[in-house]
Amino acid sequence: MKNLSYTFLRPAAEEALGTSRYSPKKLVLIHTGVSLGVGLVLSVLSYVLDLGIDVAPATIVERAKAENIKIVALSGVLTLALDSMKATVDALKAAGLDCKVIIGGAPVSAEACKNIGADEWAHSPAKTVTVCKQWASE
Repeated sequence: MKNLSYTFLRPAAEEALGTSRYSPKKLVLIHTGVSLGVGLVLSVLSYVLDLGIDVAPATIVERAKAENIKIVALSGVLTLALDSMKATVDALKAAGLDCKVIIGGAPVSAEACKNIGADEWAHSPAKTVTVCKQWASE
């Protein structure tokens, strides 16, 4: 069964953002139960791999390598998630992966983005979709 937000939000997202699909680029989305973001991203990108909640940085790196992932989205609700995001970004860089990282959720800010080493940050699923769509078209 598809994500319910995907089912209900896809038509609205496609109308607002267009229906283009970007097959050369791939996206992995790691989230903390925020299905709204998953649904919106699914509606505008051709490939989304949702690894779920509390995924170890090593697992993210392993899957990113195996799937040739170009965009990694990390999300968290609590400030505690920032340390995990940093560990994940550090692991991606240490592995030499050529991917962009966007972080999102309640505790993120421009300062957190800089400290974590992510390429971008977002408080809303809409901004996440806009940024990912832009990166996927590059």
